[in-house]
Amino acid sequence: MPYNMSLINGSGIVSFIGTVNDKMMFGYFGTMFLITLGIILFMAYYNKTNSPKSSAGFSSLIVAVMSVFMRTFNLVPDIAVLIAWILAAIIVLISFFVPD
Repeated sequence: MPYNMSLINGSGIVSFIGTVNDKMMFGYFGTMFLITLGIILFMAYYNKTNSPKSSAGFSSLIVAVMSVFMRTFNLVPDIAVLIAWILAAIIVLISFFVPD
C-alpha cells in the first residue's frame, strides 16, 4: 500500500471532509471554502450583470445559506455563520437603500 490512510477512519464524503477540516486544516477548511465560494459567486454574477451591488447581495446571501448547511456538518464554527448572516444583511440593506 503506497499511502498511509490511517488518518481517515470514516466512510463517505462528509466524514472525509470533516477529518480534513479537523486534523489537517485545523478547522479552517470550511471557512476558507465559504470565502472562496463568495469570491467566485461575486465574480461570476458581476460578469453577467455588471452591477457590483446586486452581485455582492447575491453572493453574500448564497454564502450565508451555505454557512448554515456547513454548520450542520460541523465544518464551520458558529461565529462564521453569524458573521456570514450579518454581512449578508448589511450588504443587502446597502444595495437596496443606497442609490446608484
